[in-house]
Amino acid sequence: MSDENKRLAPEALEKGLADVHLDEVRSLLSLQKRVEELVEPLLRDQDSLALDEASAEIQQQYRRELRQKLRLMPPKEVAYIIEALEPNERLVVWEEVKEGADPILAILSDDILEELIDDSHYRNEKTAVTAFELHAGHLRQIAITRPEDLQGVHPIWVDLIAPTKKIRNWIGRRFEVDLPDPRQPHRSGSQRPFLRR
Repeated sequence: MSDENKRLAPEALEKGLADVHLDEVRSLLSLQKRVEELVEPLLRDQDSLALDEASAEIQQQYRRELRQKLRLMPPKEVAYIIEALEPNERLVVWEEVKEGADPILAILSDDILEELIDDSHYRNEKTAVTAFELHAGHLRQIAITRPEDLQGVHPIWVDLIAPTKKIRNWIGRRFEVDLPDPRQPHRSGSQRPFLRR
């Protein structure tokens, strides 16, 4: 086996395993959706509380199985699965992994990250913007969740924690600064961000 093949073999194995797990996740999501489709007309016709409870229990069983499967996967594989799924399926998986998802967030593309954060209202310290302003001789901290929050604010410092592309863009426009993706390696010779006064 050539050196190139030896180097590529683990990557091919990882990708193959990730594809198998992606198929398993898709299968669980499909089964969950199928149960919903089968039970919904029955609930309309019979209005049975027992049937509704049985459906909810089956749904929870699929969710537990999905959660357990995802918990055993490395973050790189979970990120791969999230990016490969359809948007509605992506949100279901995201709901199961978003607690403690820092390693996954670091791998996801900006577009997917924006979609998950916007659609699931995942706004917390994982993707935070905080402005610090001097007010009456004291430092005042202001949480920023949208561009409008910066109106009338004259910060001396702005903290960006895990900023998405969308956040980097509106902060960059507001302060006329270039904010590169921190996950991208800095290329020598390229301009560093700077503040224009």
